[in-house]
Amino acid sequence: MNEEIIKHAEAISEILRKEYNPHVRVEVEAHGLRVVSDDGFQPIMTDEPKTPSAVLDSVTTFFSNETN
Repeated sequence: MNEEIIKHAEAISEILRKEYNPHVRVEVEAHGLRVVSDDGFQPIMTDEPKTPSAVLDSVTTFFSNETN
């Protein structure tokens, strides 16, 4: 990878650590930058594979508990 890109990435990383929450990412596009953040994350921990409806139920439960 280009050394100049790495230097810029390190500088951006430092700014993000100081100015934003630790869970943001920067998307670089031809026309600008976008800072993207997750509003929430709930890991799904189980030994059994989840069906799409079970995953949706877990996510729904997480966000409904967060608002109470």
